[in-house]
Amino acid sequence: MEDCTRISSPRRFNPTLPSAIHVTFFLVTAFLSIALTTSPGCQTEKPLRALETFDDVYEQRASLRDSVVTLTGRFMGWNGADCIFPSYAARQATRSDWIFMVGDRCLYVTGGSPPGLSAMEADSAGTQIVLEARLQVNPDEQLLLEYVNSEPFSQ
Repeated sequence: MEDCTRISSPRRFNPTLPSAIHVTFFLVTAFLSIALTTSPGCQTEKPLRALETFDDVYEQRASLRDSVVTLTGRFMGWNGADCIFPSYAARQATRSDWIFMVGDRCLYVTGGSPPGLSAMEADSAGTQIVLEARLQVNPDEQLLLEYVNSEPFSQ
């Protein structure tokens, strides 16, 4: 005859309890390790400076290559009369590229243009915008901006 007292014993082992404890411990450990390694006190890289000029972008070109940068400046269309193109400015990639001015320096922007502004129309030139563009760096370390998005500048 079978002994049924074992099955109904109040000290029966619960196999799910150790698993729950292990999972909880794992989750807490994972959270703490991520939180501690991403805290500002544990960063090993130097933080990037704010991008206000093309010189700032050029100085950080290695870490910003193929990243989207945000700059405030003027849509100049095809009017480059007031522009100074720094030595690190790449040439136009296409005939439809337009000029973006920050301060008195200019770079070409390829791949699109701000809605409502035309590179051909003189009255669009000088319009202040906030430009989001992907930074392209050619083999000669020259910069070209690839249009992503833009908004009218509002103070």
